[in-house]
Amino acid sequence: GNIYSSSNLSDSRISVKVQPKDLKFSP
Repeated sequence: GNIYSSSNLSDSRISVKVQPKDLKFSP
């Protein structure tokens, strides 16, 4: 996505946060 787009930045941050959480929940 475009780094200049605040919406994309939010989505990117959320995705990054969700990924680590899934990894922790996974065995």
